[in-house]
Amino acid sequence: VPDVIVTNDLDVVNGATSSIAALKSNDGGDGISLREAVAASSSGHVIGFNISGPNKEITLGTPLCIAENVTGDGTTQPGQSGSTPAIGVTGAWWNDALFLTASFVELRGLAIHGNTAADCVHINGSEVAIENC
Repeated sequence: VPDVIVTNDLDVVNGATSSIAALKSNDGGDGISLREAVAASSSGHVIGFNISGPNKEITLGTPLCIAENVTGDGTTQPGQSGSTPAIGVTGAWWNDALFLTASFVELRGLAIHGNTAADCVHINGSEVAIENC
């Protein structure tokens, strides 16, 4: 069961990110972004997805650094079936999409896209599990 649910495809931080409880109370008025969910999460938390509308691709303007031992679980997105990810995460044309520095990060059911100028995922942690991505 996810601790926090990403509800929009924006790359913004305008909600309270001191904790998941704070973010749930004040999401900035536009739902919870992936960047906000990561910022509010601490070790052991699971980030789920429920993004409505046709766009299920999150385009990051700068690399998203994941420094806590968390799980990003795209399989929680309604409509997800089988091993084809329903959620995409893309780095801007010059950036890595994700920069992982925690000692353990698990990513499930996410289509992670980079580009020819950068890596999709830069791993600087000791252990990363990537499933159906």
